[in-house]
Amino acid sequence: MEAIGEGDIFADVHYDRKTTRIQLTRVMHVPRADGKILSLKVLDQKGFESQIMGGHVKIMKDNIIYTEGLLGGELYEVMLKVIPSKENVMTAIKRDSSSTNFSTWNR
Repeated sequence: MEAIGEGDIFADVHYDRKTTRIQLTRVMHVPRADGKILSLKVLDQKGFESQIMGGHVKIMKDNIIYTEGLLGGELYEVMLKVIPSKENVMTAIKRDSSSTNFSTWNR
């Protein structure tokens, strides 16, 4: 699959009823991908630790667990919610301004 862009994004990760906002850098935009892939190698290079055992993965740094996931098929699935940037929202407003006005998007 071909990546058509690269950039930084923010995402919310959940663990133990706590939500933490993280920044992911050099994220590749691959429109035809079925999901999102997070590289354990890149996390390791950023100082994170991955603990994998019994079909679970925990992602941690400085003994703080940020999130965990379960083995789903061939990959571990971690729950995270990508936070749209203001620039992306403004682009969507400009692209489809005929059906939605700014006050609607702002609400």
